[in-house]
Amino acid sequence: MLISRIVSQKGKWCESQGKGELGGVVFLLVLTMHESDQMVRRVLDAGANGYLLKSDLTECLIKAVKAVSGGNRFLTPKVSDIVLDGFLKTKGQRQRGERAGARTTPRELEIIRLLAEGRSNKEIAAQLGIAVRTVETLRARIMLKLGLHSLAELIHYAMRRGIAAVPADPGMGADRKISPDTNHT
Repeated sequence: MLISRIVSQKGKWCESQGKGELGGVVFLLVLTMHESDQMVRRVLDAGANGYLLKSDLTECLIKAVKAVSGGNRFLTPKVSDIVLDGFLKTKGQRQRGERAGARTTPRELEIIRLLAEGRSNKEIAAQLGIAVRTVETLRARIMLKLGLHSLAELIHYAMRRGIAAVPADPGMGADRKISPDTNHT
């Protein structure tokens, strides 16, 4: 994915510069024409500090550069509206999915648990004796079925439903189980 490569390059550049003029810190402001809430989320999740639409360039560029160079995040008002609309739409889809009684199979629950534990698709495939592509397909179907759009949402779902262990005390690392919801909806 291009976004991941950009952020990866940002990290490599920081490492190669050491403690130069920027003190090893680089801020990434994305200038794009894409008006998709999913794209904004992906860019910010990948580590970008700001998202600026080309249509907002003349009125927001200086503000964006100042905000991002000061270590803050920046979204134009239009992008904020896009993100908010996407959030509300996603929330509504999740609620509809839960009301529809989307049930997960035992295999899906196992995949969810392993993903929530931080396992990669390759590790899950090896553990379950299935192809990596099968894991990827199951993961996509699970997320579609449950109305989830990111791995973070899937992990949150697993923790809420007691499918995956969560730390009792972040400093201690001890695991405990949330009381399971028998329906796993």
